[in-house]
Amino acid sequence: MPSQRATLLIAAVIIGMILFAALFFPQPVQEREIHLVILTTSDLQSRIFPPHVVEGIESPGLSAIAETANTIRSDEEYSILLSSGDDLIGAMYSLFHGEPEYSGMTQAGYDAVCPGNHEFGFGESGYARAVGYAGFPIVSANMICSNETLSNTIKPWVIIRQKDLRIGIFGLMTPKLTSIAPTGPGITVTDPLVAAEEAIRSLQDADVDVIICLSHMGEAEDTHLAESVAGIHSIIGGHDHIVLQKEVRDPENQVVPIVQAGQYGDDLGILRLTLRGGEVIGWNFETIRPEGDNPAVSAVLAPFITAYQEEMQKPVGEITYPLDTRKLIVRGGEAAVGDLITDAWRDWFPEADIAFINGGSIRGDRIFSAGPVSWGMMQEILPFGSELVLVQMTGREIQDTLEISASALRVAGDESYAGERPPSGGFLQVSGIRFTIDTEGEPFTGRYDGKNLAEIMTPGGRVSGIEVLGALGWEELKEDQRYTVVVNSWLASGGDGHYALAEAAGPEYAGTTVRDIDPVIVSVKWGWVERTDLGERIRIL
Repeated sequence: MPSQRATLLIAAVIIGMILFAALFFPQPVQEREIHLVILTTSDLQSRIFPPHVVEGIESPGLSAIAETANTIRSDEEYSILLSSGDDLIGAMYSLFHGEPEYSGMTQAGYDAVCPGNHEFGFGESGYARAVGYAGFPIVSANMICSNETLSNTIKPWVIIRQKDLRIGIFGLMTPKLTSIAPTGPGITVTDPLVAAEEAIRSLQDADVDVIICLSHMGEAEDTHLAESVAGIHSIIGGHDHIVLQKEVRDPENQVVPIVQAGQYGDDLGILRLTLRGGEVIGWNFETIRPEGDNPAVSAVLAPFITAYQEEMQKPVGEITYPLDTRKLIVRGGEAAVGDLITDAWRDWFPEADIAFINGGSIRGDRIFSAGPVSWGMMQEILPFGSELVLVQMTGREIQDTLEISASALRVAGDESYAGERPPSGGFLQVSGIRFTIDTEGEPFTGRYDGKNLAEIMTPGGRVSGIEVLGALGWEELKEDQRYTVVVNSWLASGGDGHYALAEAAGPEYAGTTVRDIDPVIVSVKWGWVERTDLGERIRIL
């Protein structure tokens, strides 16, 4: 019988052998339980500065996002930080071409990003300049770009390696991109299901352990994807501006969590995945408000804060009433800011009988107080720098356009109609025309191929009592009479489902070289601003 000392020696040797085997021959990833933390932001939309740097903006900013993410990641074996797109927009994007957003996100430690529709707010060339500042992979599997820089930069998928874990990430763009963003003809969006299957197959061939879809398609498309395509462990989504968590079963009955983390970086999403044998066996999602300051990120942003404040504080005039640019206002009825913009356009072009701007082109999503108007304020409200276009339209074409606009209003019962309705951003603010919308009437619906209308499903019957302001006062709209209408280039190209405007403008329409913002600034500067009683132009029943 061995002595007690010998027994202890044997036990120590055995333990040492076990530790040696665990250290140098670890259990394969697929055979053990893996805990992966996925941190995400959705629809950041250039709100990267600390609170109140931009008047009225209380979002925590990129420095707080970085500090909170780093704190969480420091306690985790496996973690990644992702963005589901729409990180660039508006005045910031216009002034700095994406440099502060993407440089700051690089410093913050983002592992991968998919582009959203707002990244193309200044076309292919605008985004091609922005991607040069990105020190992280940009992924989109269903988007083909003619621009060489974008084609070389945006990849269908990427593999992130963390210790022994191989994380495959592929991106998907909304199929509606070309109808909701001024991409130009160089962008093609392919079927997301086909693109997803190809990306998953490539990542599986590369022997990854986890496959994540980084999507800017919205909940409905993401749900359809998860139900239709096997092999995705989670979908990190955006585009809807909501906090979302749901579970879907794929064609092989495997669990697929779908999450979104709201908008503006107000929330940091935290998805905790538990996997074993290549399957999700548990998950949990929560959002928290980012807090703290990351000195490295703050240092990157500091010079841009100074430059932005100097530029944006330059006064251009004064207004005596508040401008409410919230989405529910500019996309839901006549708005004072819409009256201001369209009146200024008609003042600039005396030959124009009517002016239209889509609610989706009016940004800011907040209330601007009465008082001094700065360049930055106007740039925030009209961030896209669209060229104004004069279009000749018959009364019939104008009526069709107003039906499309009226169908953009979301009311109960609309889901019962076949076909696709224009997005809510297609609701028009107007000048020189007035009419009534009965929301109980049949909405316009159609089948679209990008911006092109393929088929009218229901013609719409919501608009009545259309009158145009002429030299002698209000006159009934005449179907066969031709009117001059001023619109932005987005509407002239058929954006937001406005096929009638695109057909009237023609594919080779000539712009005026006047930007949408310039007449408004001049109008404010010289005091050509009169408050109208809301509901006089657009009466909604």
